[in-house]
Amino acid sequence: MDGRMGTGGAKSSHKDQVCDRVSNLNLHKSLGPDEMFPRVLRELADVVAKALSMIFAKPSQSGEVPGDWKKGNIVPRGTIGGPWQPVILTSVPGKILEQILQESLLRSMEDREGIQDSQHSFIRGTSCLTNLVAFYDGLTTAVDKGRRNLSGLL
Repeated sequence: MDGRMGTGGAKSSHKDQVCDRVSNLNLHKSLGPDEMFPRVLRELADVVAKALSMIFAKPSQSGEVPGDWKKGNIVPRGTIGGPWQPVILTSVPGKILEQILQESLLRSMEDREGIQDSQHSFIRGTSCLTNLVAFYDGLTTAVDKGRRNLSGLL
């Protein structure tokens, strides 16, 4: 079981993924154009997960995403001390599918070493700061060892 959508052996794993995402929905988020309340989806997570996982399998088979998931409501959002900014509210199930796909792609890239350890901003738990610390550590180690040619670090 590799957790991919649309594969026969991974259906229960995918349903578990969907159930986990639905169970952890932020109840204070606004609903999108589909008018599905996150609270209702979260309270019915066990019931909704199977149906959503079957719906989520369709795009991987057909290559098309439901039209309603492409729509969004543009609403103004005020910022503290600043001007109003437009925010697009999209479908809650569409966001769940997006999160599952993103997680799956990142895991696949990391497993196949498509993302190197030096690409900090693409790896969960790392950032530009951790990249800078790793670079500085390599630089000081090289200087301590007396290396004069530091071109490999730059």
